Amino acid sequence: MQPLILDRVVAGLLPVEAGVGRRNGWSSEEWLAYRRWAAEQARVRAVEADEVEMTVAGGP
Repeated sequence: MQPLILDRVVAGLLPVEAGVGRRNGWSSEEWLAYRRWAAEQARVRAVEADEVEMTVAGGP
């Protein structure tokens, strides 16, 4: 799994399925849940997990 960024911007845009329940002060379990969710989204879309992260954060 790629070391993705979990900050207020990303957390505020994630769906409930990503497993992140707060806007800051995330537990390691929440960060791992986010990474697993992003990895699964990447697998389904046939892209890299960082592309999922960029899409969530409104990047190119």
